[in-house]
Amino acid sequence: MMSEAAMERRERMKVEVFEEVILRLRQSDIIDTDLPGFVDDLWAHFNRLPARYALDVNVERAEDVVMHQRLLLSALDPHNRRPAIQVRLVQVQQPPPDSDSLTNETSSPPRRKRSIHPPPAFGSSPNLEALALAAHDNSVRNNSLYSRPLHEITFSTLDKPKLLLQLTALLAELGLNIQEAHVFSTTDGFSLDVFVVDGWPYEEVDRLRVALETEAAKIEVVKVADFGVARVKAQTGVMTAETGTYRWMAPELPYEYMTPLQAAVGVVQKGLRPKIPKKTHPKMRELMERLWEKDPSLRPDFAEIKEQLEEIANEVGEEGEEKKKASRGGGGIFAALRRSATTHH
Repeated sequence: MMSEAAMERRERMKVEVFEEVILRLRQSDIIDTDLPGFVDDLWAHFNRLPARYALDVNVERAEDVVMHQRLLLSALDPHNRRPAIQVRLVQVQQPPPDSDSLTNETSSPPRRKRSIHPPPAFGSSPNLEALALAAHDNSVRNNSLYSRPLHEITFSTLDKPKLLLQLTALLAELGLNIQEAHVFSTTDGFSLDVFVVDGWPYEEVDRLRVALETEAAKIEVVKVADFGVARVKAQTGVMTAETGTYRWMAPELPYEYMTPLQAAVGVVQKGLRPKIPKKTHPKMRELMERLWEKDPSLRPDFAEIKEQLEEIANEVGEEGEEKKKASRGGGGIFAALRRSATTHH
């Protein structure tokens, strides 16, 4: 459970992000922030969502916060039985070239691809940033990650069991590949789900929006009336409707900075694996890496796992006995000193 100091720190950070968003909106003149109730309504928007929303959102895209607010308000409409949907083109910032990639280009300065579309509404988590850097070599060779269209799709609707499963199935039905996902539940029973996807062959968004709306119409939206009763009141780390979410697992969870869907995408599509401690027994490390093989046929079967674990246990036991003998030998010196002191007395 999060400590009181950590909760206070997150709350302070949320206030700072909110103030930064207000400042940027005023400087941009995108919206009249002096409208009666605007600031209070935007603060209410932040308070409806978990602190993670404020910590993840890209403050440089303050207008995206207003878009999220409007989508959630649209989902409140009792006559709107379908998810509110927003679609736009985005461009992931290309990582800077490393020195090795420039060795053959000393005659010309390094050039970064200029972003012609806005970045996603949410910055990648540290794990996903590492994955993006790891994938950079491949992207340089085939120039695919940054040249093909990326779309950001935002859904807002009533939260309900298996909603996340339905939305991801909807995207898969259209041949879309989820590159990043941010999933939030509000305090009053709604959801805000943001996906960065590829796989749509056109840059224009109208056809994609129509296709999404057609598929979304198949999702039955059930109205419920017990908001706040059957939900967790504490919104710090709200559990999604999916079973076994990482947010409610043991404290030694491997991907604490990722949402459950981000972790799933990272493991399945990007080869993400937990870090193995440096002091891990070499044979245990080898066994763990074999168990994490992407190809199931390369993983050891249960009989082999059992045999290797027994072998490791025996080796560890022998090493432990040797350490005990060494420590007893050291203890003998102190015992001899004590005996010597007793003799002199």
